Amino acid sequence: MGRTVPEALYCDIELPYLFDQRSYQWPVFEAWDQGIRRFLLVWHRRCGKDKTLLNFMIMRMLERKANYIHLFPLKVQARRAIWQGIDREGKSFLAHFPPELLYGKPNDQEMRVTLIDPANPTHAGSTYNLLGADKDTNVVVGSNPVGAIISEYSTMNPLAVERLRPILNENKGWLAFDYTPRGKNHGFYLYERVKEDQQWFVSFQTVDMTRRDAPGEDGSPVITAEDIAQDQAEGMSEADILQEYYCSFETPMPGAVYGQELRLAYEESRVGHVPILAGYEVRTCWDLGYNDTTAIWFFQVVPGVDGLPWYYFVDYAEDSLQALVKWVKYVREQPYRYLDFDAHEWHYAPHDAGVHEYGYGKTRESIALEAVTLDDGRMVEGLRLTNVGRGSLQDGLETTRKLFKRFRFDNTRCTKGLGAIASYRYAWDENNKVWTKDPVHDWASHAADALRTGAVGLATPAQRARIVAPPASFEWHRRQAKRGVAQTYKIGG
Repeated sequence: MGRTVPEALYCDIELPYLFDQRSYQWPVFEAWDQGIRRFLLVWHRRCGKDKTLLNFMIMRMLERKANYIHLFPLKVQARRAIWQGIDREGKSFLAHFPPELLYGKPNDQEMRVTLIDPANPTHAGSTYNLLGADKDTNVVVGSNPVGAIISEYSTMNPLAVERLRPILNENKGWLAFDYTPRGKNHGFYLYERVKEDQQWFVSFQTVDMTRRDAPGEDGSPVITAEDIAQDQAEGMSEADILQEYYCSFETPMPGAVYGQELRLAYEESRVGHVPILAGYEVRTCWDLGYNDTTAIWFFQVVPGVDGLPWYYFVDYAEDSLQALVKWVKYVREQPYRYLDFDAHEWHYAPHDAGVHEYGYGKTRESIALEAVTLDDGRMVEGLRLTNVGRGSLQDGLETTRKLFKRFRFDNTRCTKGLGAIASYRYAWDENNKVWTKDPVHDWASHAADALRTGAVGLATPAQRARIVAPPASFEWHRRQAKRGVAQTYKIGG
């Protein structure tokens, strides 16, 4: 049963509750009054990202009766950071919910807070639900929220947010992200995409920009030079300091498997616009899944001026809960030139392409071979998958590293894949305080596994050397590349 709140008492509650904003925090609240409904906070470690947005959400909950969610990458992380969280002043995060406005007790198991309905204080009003992207994907969609906080977005599976966006748009809701950078992954691409967008409130705050200047505070830096020196003394690296306190996107995610390789790719301008060259076949490399994610890279093998091939990664696709036949159809519908089916197409697949697909009684290779009907009614050949076999994971990682210096990535069509590669990391052994030799299997591993499949396939000498470029000769195309001349496809026709 909810708590009855007299109108006079309700009017005496000052919001935000138990939270005096600092000068770098109050613009978030001001932006709402200016009609902004999309927010991005790229803030340094320990400057109150989550506290700011939590108080922002509580105010929105009292303005519009609805469901609101607060999403973290991991559910255990959400519980530790917010539900059980205590700030540096010893104040519980949940204390920012005015007790007079609570409808019953917070639900500890589901991490849900229900407020009273201001229009009818004896009834339930808005709900706040704290969730983890690793456990609550169905809840995220099923709760039909009108507002959402996405905390630590740079370490989260971006697919969870993609499924959330259309719901918020339909509900005319709002969306707020916060994170500290973790290399040039999806967090970086979000920032680059919206930093100049007038429909977004974007705030970038390093330790040089934030001070304790709320009423009653002394105006000192939120993070002092002494704080940073103490972190250094305890083993924090210079790269981590640049990332955590100065919000550097240039520093790879800690433990990143391809961190240095990807950093060099950016430095050498191998990430950017990559043309799709006419006359060259497009190949694919796969990571197969159903309940798990299927990931596909599209790439071309192109002669370089040094006589060695370049690998142009021109497109990327991924999704879960999609049957293999749908992916075959998807590949066939793309405006790319593949090799003649009767010759041998290059669609590199992992060893499990040879296993039987559940419910079909056939191997995945056999299913892929079957003809498919496109949306325009045409029936076309399936795909001839090239099974690269089951090799050593470590050998595959090393093969990928060796070839990486010949990789070029289109940063528009391959954004999702690049973000995943940047987030692909080794597991941390907490007991021994070292990175393990095995990468973490999570949302980022699918794109990385597909890339490794392609590298292993290309490592076969006969396949590496096979560059198909009709009607002209290899040598002609090499001369054209040296001159900077190339024909390109026009995507879409």
